[in-house]
Amino acid sequence: MRITNQVLNESARKAGLPIQGTSLLDYINKNPGSDQSLLQALEERESASTEPVNKKNYEKLEKALDAYEKEAEKFADKSETSMFEKAKESKDMTEICDNVDKLVAKYNSAVSAMRKSDNPLDAYYLQMFLGTTEDQKKELAEIGITMGKDGSLSVDREKLKTSDLSAVERALGADSTFITRTGFVAGRAADHAHANVRSVSTQYNAAGNTYAAQSSLYDFLR
Repeated sequence: MRITNQVLNESARKAGLPIQGTSLLDYINKNPGSDQSLLQALEERESASTEPVNKKNYEKLEKALDAYEKEAEKFADKSETSMFEKAKESKDMTEICDNVDKLVAKYNSAVSAMRKSDNPLDAYYLQMFLGTTEDQKKELAEIGITMGKDGSLSVDREKLKTSDLSAVERALGADSTFITRTGFVAGRAADHAHANVRSVSTQYNAAGNTYAAQSSLYDFLR
């Protein structure tokens, strides 16, 4: 199967992800528009490297992404015992504020870990991650969450605590664009990192370099 910009963009649309100006193929190919297959380009990029892939880096990346996804899942809870339902009943924002602090910390760790990866697909995931936050920047700022120039987030706890609960739920609740999309991307990126951890452990070429497994790279296309 040939992976084209059109295929990637259509998959992103189906997932509800924003389409950015720079595509995954632009990251992979020196000349955008090349007819190389995605798998071929990735393999050539990796086999050309003179440094062995560091398994620990992939493990750290997977751990950071998994941690963020788990925090996002708390905000995606629609049950009667969710933090938002409890806050509506008690009028107390403490639990939500505490969880927002954790969410932002895990978000920043995930962004930092993705930035350290030189894998082109991780660069694509990072682009989608930051692009979603940029799109929701105004809505987040209204409840005290701001995005820095480096893509990291910070929380004004006092502003968050005094924000209207409905505004917080719109920005960070189960149906919010921010939680839905960043959680989705984190899960896919974590799957990719996990596949690379397995690959580094089992697959080596004659020069001692590793080939990252590509089996999960296309999961987001399904």
